[in-house]
Amino acid sequence: MYPVSSKLERLAALMTTLGRTDHLDEELVRSIILHTCQGNPFATLATLRPMIVARSWTDLGLGLITEQMPTWCVCRLCLDDGLWWCAMNPRHPVCWGPCEVDEPHPVLAIAILKAFVTALIRPENPAPRATKRRIAASAVFVAVDCE
Repeated sequence: MYPVSSKLERLAALMTTLGRTDHLDEELVRSIILHTCQGNPFATLATLRPMIVARSWTDLGLGLITEQMPTWCVCRLCLDDGLWWCAMNPRHPVCWGPCEVDEPHPVLAIAILKAFVTALIRPENPAPRATKRRIAASAVFVAVDCE
C-alpha cells in the first residue's frame, strides 16, 4: 500500500492517510499493524484478529499502544467541539508537563491511532524530570519543576 522505503516515510504516509479518512476498515488497520509493529507483525495481527473481526477499532488502538509502546500511556481522551483528542506521554512517576503527543480527529479510534503513529515518529527525547534540592540541613527534599 505504501511504496516508500524508509520506516519514517511509511509512518508519515500512514499519518496522512489517517488524517484524511473518516472511517476505518480492515485493510487500513492491517496496514497500520504491518507498518508499525516491531518484531513479528503477523503475530500481532493474529493476536488482534478478534478485534479486527469485531471491528472494535478503539480497543484495537489502545491494545496496540499497550503492546507496542509499553513505556507510553494514554493520559487523556476527550471530546471537544466535535473532535476527539488523544494525548499520550511516556510513563514517568510524575508527569505534570504538557503531553508529548496530542492528536485530534472526529472519530475516536482514528484519534487514538494517529497518536500511536505520531508517538512512533517522534524521536525519543526524555521528558524533563523533577530534581531534588536540599532546602535545609536536614534530610528533607522537595521536588522542583524544571522546564
